[in-house]
Amino acid sequence: MQEVDSDISKRRPKAITEVPLNEIDTVIMLFAEKLSISLFDGKRHETWHCIAPQTTQLAEAQILDAFRGIRDQLGERIGALASRT
Repeated sequence: MQEVDSDISKRRPKAITEVPLNEIDTVIMLFAEKLSISLFDGKRHETWHCIAPQTTQLAEAQILDAFRGIRDQLGERIGALASRT
C-alpha cells in the first residue's frame, strides 16, 4: 500500500463482531464467505468476487502483480461506490 501512499501499518483485520453495524450503511464482501445475511438487515450489501492470488500456483512476482491489480480494482470500485452514495 506504500506504493500508493496509503499507510495501513496500524490497521488490522476485524471480526464481524467487532464492526459497529449500527454505524454502517453498506457491507462489501470480497470473497463469497457464508455469512448470515440477517446480520445485514437494512443494509445495502454487495459481493465483489476476488481471487486470492496466494492460493494460485504463481511465482512470487506474479502474486505481487496480482495483488496490485486487486488493490487497484478495489480502489476504482470504492471510488465508484462513494460517488453513488
